Formats: sequence, C-alpha cells, structure tokens
Amino acid sequence: MRVAVVGVVGRLGRALVQALEEAPFTGFRPPIGWDQPELELDTVTAASFGALLDRERPEVVIHTAAWTDVDGNAREPEVAMRRNGTAVGEIAQACAGRGVDLVMLSTNEVFDGRRTDGRGYEPRDERHPINAYGAAKAAAEHLAADAYEGSAGRLAIVRTAWLFGPPGADFPAKIAAAALRARAAGEALRVTGDEVGTPTYAPDLAEAIVELIGDDDPPPPGSRTIHHLVNGGRASRADWAREVLRALAIEVEVAEVPSSTWQRASTPPLWAVLEPTPLPSGLAMRHWREAFRDALPARGPAPGRETWDHGVLTPASHAAGAHCTGPHRSLPPPHGRGTNELRVTGRSRHWPDGRARRRFKGPACPWELLHCARPPSASLPRWSPASASSPRPARRPRSPPPRTPRWRSSWARPAA
Repeated sequence: MRVAVVGVVGRLGRALVQALEEAPFTGFRPPIGWDQPELELDTVTAASFGALLDRERPEVVIHTAAWTDVDGNAREPEVAMRRNGTAVGEIAQACAGRGVDLVMLSTNEVFDGRRTDGRGYEPRDERHPINAYGAAKAAAEHLAADAYEGSAGRLAIVRTAWLFGPPGADFPAKIAAAALRARAAGEALRVTGDEVGTPTYAPDLAEAIVELIGDDDPPPPGSRTIHHLVNGGRASRADWAREVLRALAIEVEVAEVPSSTWQRASTPPLWAVLEPTPLPSGLAMRHWREAFRDALPARGPAPGRETWDHGVLTPASHAAGAHCTGPHRSLPPPHGRGTNELRVTGRSRHWPDGRARRRFKGPACPWELLHCARPPSASLPRWSPASASSPRPARRPRSPPPRTPRWRSSWARPAA
C-alpha cells in the first residue's frame, strides 16, 4: 500500500512516517512525505494537490498539517479558516475525485467543552466550537464529508486531544521550563485546574492510525467514519503538571488556578475528554501515564540533571569519547555533527532493563537525541579525528559462508 503523509515535519507527521516504515502492508516502498514549500495550506487547491496525487499515486493520504496556534487562530480567524478549513476541503476534493482514501486529523475543540455529566464526547455528538481553531476544524470535517459524497474512496476523520511527544515544545516541556523559573523565583507554579482532558502520546496515535488503515476488514468504499483516538484515562492540566514534575524530579509547589486567571485570545473548552472508539484489533490505547513514562527517555534527563534511571551521562565522559553507561550499545565519537550531541541508531524490541516495549518504535537506546546539560566549553572540547586517543582495532577477516545448493535451501526443499 502506498501511503502519503501531509505535514511530515510536525509532531504527528514524524511519528507516522516512522510507524509506516515498519508497517507490513507498506512493503518496500517508504511513505511519501509532503510539507512546505511543496504544499502550502495558504495556497493549496484541488488542482495543485491533484497534481501531487497524479505524480506519486498514493492509495491513502493522511492529512496532519494544521495551524495549531489556537491564540493565533483567534487573532486571525480568516487565516485560520483558510489553513485549517478550506485547505482540507481542497485536499479532500482532489482525493475523492480520484478514489484515494483520506485520513484527516481533527480535534476535541470542535466541541464546546461545557459537558457536566462526566462522560466523554462521542463521534455522534453535535459539534459546537467556541473558538476559531475549533470552528475551522469543524468546517474541515463538513467539507471533507461533502467531498466524499458518492466517491469510491473512504474518508476517516480522526479526532484527538492534548497531543504531546517529540520533538518538544509541548505541554510537558513548557511545564518543566516554567517550573524551573518558578523555583528560581521562590514562587509556586500556577497551573489551570479546571481544564480536563486526555493527554495523547503522538507515537501511540500514529500506531493507532496505522492500525486503522491496515485493517484486514476495511469499511466499504464510499464510507465516511469518525474515530476518537486518545490514550486512556483523563487528567486536569494541574494533574498532568504534577506528573511531569514528579517524573523529572523538579520540586516546586503546584497551585491550581482557574483558566480565567490568564487573559487569552482563544477560549479553550474546559471539558476536553473524548470517548475512545475501538480499534480494529479490539484493544484500547494504553493509559496516558504509561505512555508518558515511555516518552520520558526520549526527552533526556531533567533540566540541570544528567542522571538516568538506567545509566549516567556526564560531561566529562561525554568529552572523553562519551558513551552511555547503561547496558546497551555505546556511542563512540563523533557526537553528532561536531557538537555536544549524541545520536543513536538501530532498533530494539526491549528497554535496557529487559521489559518489552509497547507500541514504541525507537532506537536501540531508548532516546533518539541526547544533549549534555551544559553547553560546549573549554572543559568540553569538541571531538575531531585528530583528537581520537586510539585507533579503532582492526577487524578480523571473516571466511565466506559455505555455499548451499539451491535444492537444500529452506524455500526450495521438496515437500516431505
């Protein structure tokens, strides 16, 4: 199956590309990735996107690109409608006209968040957005559904909420930075306590979407479905902040305040809980706390700390040819591209402590990118070939394997 991802540089787009590369139904052809400047949400039309479809000929398009600055959406509602609403309609028209399946990402903010019965929003619930971002996303859902009226292709609308994960600049990263500032000032960290939702880990969401499009029993052609894909459980912003600080060992008091404490251009829905829809396998996505624990190693140690639960990375060992001291593959220099940066390659099915991974497609060491907590300095010289202390030992030549006759190979052996 040939799959194209729109918005490959975003949080979910990156996770989708990695999940699709390891999906069995994609075969040997990697997923197609589209983003700026090849595809601009401000200017895309059905004709221009149709030219991309005719050139690459994907069978499924996953549209993840969006303008997610909700306050920016509120300040410029016309731009928000163009990027998050009209552009999706143009893409849907191009896909529907060619019978190409479309998976479009939407949000919990198509609902007003005024629910008080404690239940999550279901796909059949009526949409009532209260901000420009939600209004544009609701319009996108309507436009896509209208485009696929009578089409041979399938439309899947995937709503999610409170997405987090690499490459950063998400809620946990912002909370960690704000907590350090509050601690330095000797103040409590003020966090909203009346916003409740479900934090959703981007790689988990990507795995769920891949499971949807790889279903052995797909919906009939021309179907239009809505899915709510979120991690299990629910939490307020303050609860999530406490979990972040506990995991990163940042000691600071958390003070719960109402969302009206800060004047914002956008009005967030206070109840952001979506009722999860079942996946084809019948399994639910794991609890958000478990997902967050798996996301921590990819973030690196807490700010100002260099100690890991399964190993220690110090600036001294880093400068001396640093390698991780945990029970996994070491990292000889160079460190990245001549900076204090470590990159890990390869893949593994287990964490260093032996427990099996769950829905995590990552490197051999459970972090993709590590940075020293201290910037490069005279005490941390950058590595260069001339600074290598000892040459790499010569490899012992290997003898070629014995040649096996074709009739004795496992795939050509005569049946017994």
